[in-house]
Amino acid sequence: MALVGAMIGAASGGWINNAYGRKKATLLADVVFTAGAIVMAAAPDPYVLILGRFLVGLGVGVASVTAPVYIAEASPSEVRGGLVSTNVLMITGGQFLSYLVNLAFTEVPGTWRWMLGVSGISAVIQFCLMLCLPESPRWLFMKNEKDKAIAVLSKIYDIARLEDEVDHLTVAEEEEHQRKKTVRYLDVFITKEIRLAFLAGAGLQAFQQFTGINTVMYYSPTIVQMAGFSSNQLALLLSLIVAGMNAAGTVVGIYLIDHFGRKKLALSS
Repeated sequence: MALVGAMIGAASGGWINNAYGRKKATLLADVVFTAGAIVMAAAPDPYVLILGRFLVGLGVGVASVTAPVYIAEASPSEVRGGLVSTNVLMITGGQFLSYLVNLAFTEVPGTWRWMLGVSGISAVIQFCLMLCLPESPRWLFMKNEKDKAIAVLSKIYDIARLEDEVDHLTVAEEEEHQRKKTVRYLDVFITKEIRLAFLAGAGLQAFQQFTGINTVMYYSPTIVQMAGFSSNQLALLLSLIVAGMNAAGTVVGIYLIDHFGRKKLALSS
């Protein structure tokens, strides 16, 4: 159910972002995720546990759409690529950390409730920190709140670059407004160039999921136990290897992406 919730959250995340902004979308995702963690930790039966998983999935889905957009729009251009890549590193690093947290709770009374409930702490921390951050300047421009957008940009860029960035956002806004009039959703499938780009991007993501990596990551301890390792602690320790390699692969990818390019790295992976 977490994946179902994530699908719905990701599908609705674009609309939420455009309607209410990147900051509010992130805050909403944090609230929903925290609620899901509490529901899972306090679940009296499997049905309530499934509901909690669904809520957590919703939060993850919205956040997965919002985070890279917000990072790209609210960061200086010279470090933008690195920061967006770091977002992926935080995801894989977080999965590694979650196994360590689970390992710490294996001998604690109410084991699984602590494992599931403690996940809400990160969402609470992000919620509190997000309150201190500004809205995306690009979204503010889209909503004709240009004074607020310039105020945000002035905190990111010095005076020498501020005017150039404002001009860039103005041109980007006009181009997007023009595209809304001329480009339709059906053009994704009708226009050859757009269709090929869509199939390449979406296909890469889809086939990545078809490899079954999510199943391995979600059920790694169970798979290890099915292989003959009966101890819960040992299963989690061995699962750390999988999560660690996942995080290490992200670090290598971040380093190589600017040296070999996106296409070569995608093909080699």
